[in-house]
Amino acid sequence: MIRRTLILVIGTALLVASCASAEVEPVAVTGTEVCTPTGDEGDVQWYECQDTTSDERVSGALVVSVHLEHDPPTPMDGTIALTNDGGSWEGDWVGEITSGSNHIMEAVLIGTGGYEGLQYRVRWEGVTEPLTIIGTIEPAP
Repeated sequence: MIRRTLILVIGTALLVASCASAEVEPVAVTGTEVCTPTGDEGDVQWYECQDTTSDERVSGALVVSVHLEHDPPTPMDGTIALTNDGGSWEGDWVGEITSGSNHIMEAVLIGTGGYEGLQYRVRWEGVTEPLTIIGTIEPAP
């Protein structure tokens, strides 16, 4: 009886330890984005976008600010807030418009709500819409 109890206790301890040390594996994401301009304030333009991706956690409506200092080629930056039924992702982005009119933007967005504890590393790119999305959902540091 003592031996069976000891085996049960050790087995339970190992199971708990393995669950506690298990890490969330990064998930690759691909998709597209289409945006509509909604206004401007000086050198900042505002857009409402729709991202459709391979992972519903990062699909949904976005509000994006874009800061441009001059015509392309030019660096650009701004803010992003992506919201859907599970939570939201927010952060700053940086990028450029190349001399060939290619738009390249990159961000690390921090999850809130149901996405607390996660981050979304994402890159948008394209000359025309829809823009191509490549990213990874992973544990936040």
